[in-house]
Amino acid sequence: MNVHTIHKGNSRLKTISLRNMKSMRFVISGLLFMFSLPLLAQVDPYYQAAILYLRTVNKSGRPLPSAIIQLTDQVTNRSMYIQSDPSGQIEVPLIPGHDYLVTDTEGDLLKKISIPQRQTGPLVRTIHLDATQVSPRYPFDTVTQKPGTASLKGNMLEGILAISLRDGDGAPLTAVPVKLVCHKYRKVILSTTNAMGKVRFQVYLGGDYELGIEDSEQVKTFRVPPLSGYTLHAEITYQPTAITEHQHNDTIFQEWIPRKGATTARAFLEALVTDYTHAPLANENVYLDVVGTSQVYRATTDERGKACFLIPYNQNYTLHLTYERDIFLCKYANKKGYLVEDEVFITYRGTAQIEDFFHKTRRDKDGFITEFMPVEVKKIGFDPMNIQQTDHGYHVNFPSKTETPTPAVFNDDDIIQGGGYYSKEVYSFNNRTGQFNWGLELGDNGVSASVCDEDFLIITTESCTLYAIDGKTGELAWSKWLGPEINSTPTVADGKVYAVYPTQLSSSAQWSEPYAVICFELKTGSILWQNWIDSEPLGSPVVSGKSLYITTSGGNLYQFDNCSGVVLGSLTQGLCTSPPTITGNKVYLTCKDTDHPGRKRINAYQVHSLIPCGSFSLITTYPEPVSNSLTPSEQMNYSGGRPLSFKGKLYAISGNSLICIDPIELIKEWGVDLTSIPGMEEDAFSTMPLVANQQIIAATRSGKVLVVDPIKGQLKTTYDLESPIIFQPIINAGWIYSGSREGKLVSYNTGNTALTGWPMWSLNAAHNPVVE
Repeated sequence: MNVHTIHKGNSRLKTISLRNMKSMRFVISGLLFMFSLPLLAQVDPYYQAAILYLRTVNKSGRPLPSAIIQLTDQVTNRSMYIQSDPSGQIEVPLIPGHDYLVTDTEGDLLKKISIPQRQTGPLVRTIHLDATQVSPRYPFDTVTQKPGTASLKGNMLEGILAISLRDGDGAPLTAVPVKLVCHKYRKVILSTTNAMGKVRFQVYLGGDYELGIEDSEQVKTFRVPPLSGYTLHAEITYQPTAITEHQHNDTIFQEWIPRKGATTARAFLEALVTDYTHAPLANENVYLDVVGTSQVYRATTDERGKACFLIPYNQNYTLHLTYERDIFLCKYANKKGYLVEDEVFITYRGTAQIEDFFHKTRRDKDGFITEFMPVEVKKIGFDPMNIQQTDHGYHVNFPSKTETPTPAVFNDDDIIQGGGYYSKEVYSFNNRTGQFNWGLELGDNGVSASVCDEDFLIITTESCTLYAIDGKTGELAWSKWLGPEINSTPTVADGKVYAVYPTQLSSSAQWSEPYAVICFELKTGSILWQNWIDSEPLGSPVVSGKSLYITTSGGNLYQFDNCSGVVLGSLTQGLCTSPPTITGNKVYLTCKDTDHPGRKRINAYQVHSLIPCGSFSLITTYPEPVSNSLTPSEQMNYSGGRPLSFKGKLYAISGNSLICIDPIELIKEWGVDLTSIPGMEEDAFSTMPLVANQQIIAATRSGKVLVVDPIKGQLKTTYDLESPIIFQPIINAGWIYSGSREGKLVSYNTGNTALTGWPMWSLNAAHNPVVE
């Protein structure tokens, strides 16, 4: 067996692939298996079958792919089902001198065909079928061929597949379930390897047979030619899965993994969990959520802090701990010939320490936490090879390759960008050249959009810290570990930082509300005030004048005095679905349309009383309910349906259209529909509109940036960032900057320095998108 290993510390092959993440490092290992060692074929040449070529067509003569017919030999009375290929063709070996009946799957006669004793040329026939006679879902015929059956041998219409099955050490695999699947003949053949690890199959000639072993499908495909007496010998290397696991509801518990390595059917993942002193954490539950399903794998760390998983290929998994979520995204494609082995190193405060903190931390008389744990950061470099110059600027390719949030321009010189949702990094680059300034490895992953004010960068991480960082040097000013999960971006205004944190670890909280909004002094991190809200914010808090507004994932809006924290008003019907936009004496935000479920409205409210004063109906594709449908990174950067206020008009996204709304009459003045723009018919807007150089800017998911006249609604120009984006881009001094779904910082020099005015997510650090 030819085996190559890629693994850190292996002297035979030193290729190492590192990926930045919540963990300290990530190592990919691969074991290359030569699945088919010498294939030996034998043919009995003393006589051969005749070859019949059938064309399956409809009444108009058009080919019918996947059409199923039945052929019955009138001499032997033997029948077989055959399926046409994508071009409607069937090639099948038959016995010379015999007559065959062609019927459909209902048994209705379609044609009678006589096979000549001696074939002098191609034998071609056409079979006409109507739509009711085409049955691609006709069931497969499943048969069992017992292992070691000596009578299995080739003949005029059948051949032999003789397979020897061995594990990675070359030992024969005995009593292993094996099957062959042939779509052409609608056949499944089951068998089991014998004491020598061998199995023989008798198969129809002229078909492709997919080999399945245990729970692995399509380990290899064998093509059997239409040659009478054909015999194929193959030796297959296969690493079986031996594991003890059981399932309770949607949770799969893996209690015993005897072999600490990957198998042919499953990738092997070893998670090492340590505290911040690098001491191993035992008895920590580690979870792998199967993306797109409700299933989750669970394992528990041993005394060395290690938890092991064997998980099926062709799935994506998100890794969680008890009080930290979305630490890493594991993607395991099934690459034939490779066994994937991963190691992930995770730093974690530890479940016991977190629970102890919430139970014993200092609180005031109202139940608010008054003392938060600090989190350290570490200076890191950046590989200049990951900075790629382009025709219109540059791309920074982050190692995590996961969705990057909205960056921010700092002091007109630098661009600050998180390194991807499943990373712990944040970086500063020169905003025109991409030259690296500084980098930080944070204590946790899931960086929010970058927020810059005065000399500070303010960010949160999903798990789960608020950081104040010197934007020029990258030095940490202060940090606060706020809780196990933070799904919002912080806000800064008038020397104050606003954030939200969970006050308890579970819904059985002692206090009346589970979340608190907290106000810190920007330079020192001192607590100025706190108050209650019902749930996490959508996007971020918003400051306008002397008020702080928060729309929660529960659909409620709160208005606070931003100096004292006193509640000035609220909307608690659970209908709000976006952060608010506050202009003049009005508050605008999107809300559920109670008359039309699944649709939204832009509602207007009086600033001082929050009394409704108008409404406009939107076409929407935004999720319902919002908080249940967004990923944590999407929730941190959320601005779906939110209106922009520019020079007395409102601009919003309604379905596939950018629209202008009169804010007094709340009627539509114009719209730009993507479906009417050549090349963008299948595209969609990714975020709320922006303003730059007195123009309305709207970005699409494919990476197109549209510049639209705010008065006439005419499309003036389009820039193509050539990278899919999901979050709001920014625009400064003629440059467009955006995060990317692919894990990039994308920069684009438009050449128009007047195109400027949107330096960070939601316009500025106060996050109120109003431009006069």
